Amino acid sequence: SNLKLNKGSVTGDYAEIAFQLWNGAGSGLNTFGGSGTSRPGVVLRAINENANSAAGAFVVGTFTGGSTNATLTEKFRISSTGKVGIGTSSPVSELQVGDHMAKNTITIGGFYAAGGGVLAFRSGYAPNLAYIWNTAEILATDDGSFNGRIEFKTSTVTRATPTIKMVIKANGNVGIGITSPTAKLHVVGTASVPAARLYGTGG
Repeated sequence: SNLKLNKGSVTGDYAEIAFQLWNGAGSGLNTFGGSGTSRPGVVLRAINENANSAAGAFVVGTFTGGSTNATLTEKFRISSTGKVGIGTSSPVSELQVGDHMAKNTITIGGFYAAGGGVLAFRSGYAPNLAYIWNTAEILATDDGSFNGRIEFKTSTVTRATPTIKMVIKANGNVGIGITSPTAKLHVVGTASVPAARLYGTGG
């Protein structure tokens, strides 16, 4: 009593249901990034992820338009291990939006087998804990040999690259106005802005 769409036992083999959403669709393979002319609007695909083990992934592909099916690409995947990827065909966390090595990525769960952030917004290689319109950024990054470091960045110009204003190193040193503090609190001022100012309510 099953409905079966069968395919072979080679890694990458797939069975699919393709939805043609207009009556002028041509002929050809319903393949992601292929050169056929079938141009299905939506494809539901079951992909063999591990040969004879029958490890199956579920994939949704959509077509964004054009004269061939070149823009029919994978948009969503549930891997055989239960990981969900949006904008990536190889999710490495429980939920991953975009390539974890690229910019503008959201990762929930560890993005490395050995662990990782529970929740990480990424812009570049290191995960950003917060990123606000390119004007303020809290960056958790590597301080060498996988030591942790937190950088607080701000910018006074919209969409300008924020610069480091405060840093907390792996050894606990805090720097303000300096990126490599050598004391527990290391504050550096300028000729116009003093390093510190303490005063009471009377000024």
